[in-house]
Amino acid sequence: WCHGAVDARRALDSALVVCGDGAPVAAVRVEQMVAWRMAAHCELAVLSACNAGVAHGDTSEESGEYVSLAASLLYAGARCVVAPLCTVPDATTALLIGKFYEVYFSSGDDDGADVVRRAVRALHAAQQWLRRASRNDVR
Repeated sequence: WCHGAVDARRALDSALVVCGDGAPVAAVRVEQMVAWRMAAHCELAVLSACNAGVAHGDTSEESGEYVSLAASLLYAGARCVVAPLCTVPDATTALLIGKFYEVYFSSGDDDGADVVRRAVRALHAAQQWLRRASRNDVR
């Protein structure tokens, strides 16, 4: 699994941390993503790791900017990022993202909608499904 680690003092040190058996195994820092142009051809990045989209005030500069892993991926070249804006429970996130992917990939590109519009539609549909879901729906 992955963990989102945001460094509010230095945004480029924010990272996706890959874990195994509950311990960090490797990390890819935003600075590396930018240098390697990892996101240059990324149409859609979906972050569902804890705190991945949560913004933190940049206290190292007088820019008044807020820093998040999602914003950092956009800076690194990703065209569209879907990420939580607050800390959410893992089980809820798994349900939401699972439905998001189901809707996103089943919608295809039939109507010519670009990736951003498809992502918005899929996220909205997943949120609506989760709000109405019964216990039987989520088993």
